[in-house]
Amino acid sequence: MVLPAEVSAWVAAPVLLWLGAATWFDLRRRRVPHWAWNAVPLAVAALYRLATGGWNAVIVVSLPAFFLAWRLGVWGGADASAAMALVLFFPDARLLVAMLLAGLAAVLTGRMRGARCRLPGLPVLFLATAGYLTWSAHLLYSHNRKATSSPLVGAESLFWLIPVHRRLAMRNLLKDLRGDMAEKAVVMFLIILAAIGAFTLLGGRIAEVVTSVAGGI
Repeated sequence: MVLPAEVSAWVAAPVLLWLGAATWFDLRRRRVPHWAWNAVPLAVAALYRLATGGWNAVIVVSLPAFFLAWRLGVWGGADASAAMALVLFFPDARLLVAMLLAGLAAVLTGRMRGARCRLPGLPVLFLATAGYLTWSAHLLYSHNRKATSSPLVGAESLFWLIPVHRRLAMRNLLKDLRGDMAEKAVVMFLIILAAIGAFTLLGGRIAEVVTSVAGGI
């Protein structure tokens, strides 16, 4: 898992600027103005992750889950592609916790106003990311942390195993300019966090078994 202290200001600042601008469009129109607002940040995030490494369970679990949530109508394409880009930039489960908390706050605020409808998703992601980065900056100046190794080296090659029709579906995702999120997105974040926890725990158990067997040999 990428440690919060490793988040670079050179990455965080442009990400917040992009997400802030997308949030402004979402609040006004519930959509971004052009598909490039989906495609360009996602492409940059993918290239950044390819260049820096650090593939982990957060990425492996979250990306297909976000895509599936879009196919099921949980949120719009702008929300899904932005969440994918954020996870590629900051593959930390604590970012997902921030998304969960921001989503819960948005749902509760809507319920208090007597509204039960779809929420503007990009503001939720913006608040979650801003909170996560603020917390990360605090840890950066208050603790010394060691870098962690990448548990899934070479995971970038998984893209080429995706069937062609799934890649075409991804193209449709990038063309979906909607920025709205259903309340059930909160449940989605909970499921993803549980899956990441199970994935991490299972991976640790497997590593222990392999180490034990190797030691016995």
